[in-house]
Amino acid sequence: MPYIYTLNNYLIIWRNFIVSYLAIILFFGLFTDLNSSPMWSYFTLGIASLLGLKIFCHLFLKKIGFNAFAVVGGAFVFKMLFSTWHFLTFVQPEYFNGNTNYEFFYDFYWMHESIQYLSDEAHSVGFLNSMTKDFFLENKGALIFYTYSPIYYFGGNLVLNLSHINAVFTLFTAVLVTFIAKNFFDLSQKQLFATLILCSFFPFGMITSMTMRDFAGQFLIALGIISLQFSFKNPKLFFLLFVSGILFYLQRKNYIIVPFATYLIFLFFYTKQSGLVKYGKKFNLRVVLLLTTIIVGFKYYQLATQSELIDVDSQLSSDYTSDLTQVQFYLLLPVYIFKGFLGPFPWSQFFKFTQETIYQISDYFTSTFIFTIIVVLWRKRKKLNGFKGEINVVTIASLIVSFAGIASGFMHLSYISISVIFLIPFVMKHMDLKYFLRNYMAVFILFVGLSILWVGFGLYGEGNWSKFRS
Repeated sequence: MPYIYTLNNYLIIWRNFIVSYLAIILFFGLFTDLNSSPMWSYFTLGIASLLGLKIFCHLFLKKIGFNAFAVVGGAFVFKMLFSTWHFLTFVQPEYFNGNTNYEFFYDFYWMHESIQYLSDEAHSVGFLNSMTKDFFLENKGALIFYTYSPIYYFGGNLVLNLSHINAVFTLFTAVLVTFIAKNFFDLSQKQLFATLILCSFFPFGMITSMTMRDFAGQFLIALGIISLQFSFKNPKLFFLLFVSGILFYLQRKNYIIVPFATYLIFLFFYTKQSGLVKYGKKFNLRVVLLLTTIIVGFKYYQLATQSELIDVDSQLSSDYTSDLTQVQFYLLLPVYIFKGFLGPFPWSQFFKFTQETIYQISDYFTSTFIFTIIVVLWRKRKKLNGFKGEINVVTIASLIVSFAGIASGFMHLSYISISVIFLIPFVMKHMDLKYFLRNYMAVFILFVGLSILWVGFGLYGEGNWSKFRS
């Protein structure tokens, strides 16, 4: 039965998330307090997280034909075991012995510090009043930090507890992508199982002990893509396009352009092929004019206030690329994009065991995943004739976010890979899981061999690609 895009069904998606997340918070708050030991808090939150994931799977995937929670629960246990080992080995070996101090370079410590601030404020003035207007405006990811803050509020400022919530959000995303695959791509039960496997073990969320807002940000993008799809399929829900823009913006400022750009691309290029937009020429013209006005308005606001709201032009030539002219930069742009997909290279950099490199191990598996998608789609290109009719807003928005990752001099692989997970339904529609995994292993072995060869020539990564940051 085709999925029905009604406001009620859209609100059900939000209800399912709120119920599942509140179940985690309430269970954790009921069985722990500020005096709980790190070990007790860790295991209590683990049980609470599994409960929330169980509810989330039941609400979204109860009629999928297989036990979705078995996959998601298994992925959660794997993420926690690996992330905890990584944290105790490289970050704070004495954590469970009572030494819970967390000192790391500011990109990561900043999130811990912000959540701690909100938790302390909640104890002073109440949880609903803890996030002030100034905090919201001055902190990117403020709403994400606010969502995390109950963990510190109930259990104390125990940084490893963030690993549970990071893992939960990566798996919430995996479930939503499978939901998208079922209802937006009409995948078979076998294809849905493959999609859930790949999404649950997607290497972007491999080390959840990183204090990084992108795990929850990926979930915001998933909700933004769903909102965008609803606005496409039901003209009465056009306002959800703006909701989608807000959700994208909450993850990264320049992402606010993604929903509007996706909408315009579909209106100009994919209306006839996909049959997704059936509102008539007058409606489409009004939409084009409205979106163009919004985009121009944002650009005017940026120029008038010197805001970095959509500061793409200056970001493209900042920091690591500041010594390049505009002509040189755009000539080298294909190399820049390739380096963005490649991530840190050679893979030997991990063995420096510095704060900047100990998390790169997940980047290695992520870059392998990205290049595997490129390889398998290239190898299946002859069988993809007519695939344009299967491209929807999920695919287009995912690609735009990935390429938007280059719009920053401080580009990391996470900027590119955060949306790759949303390409998995399209990929699984055209091949089986075994084929994908065989190609993944081949690409992985190739990268290992190239890294050995690279190091063999005395190139250890320091100074390599200095114009194009990992």
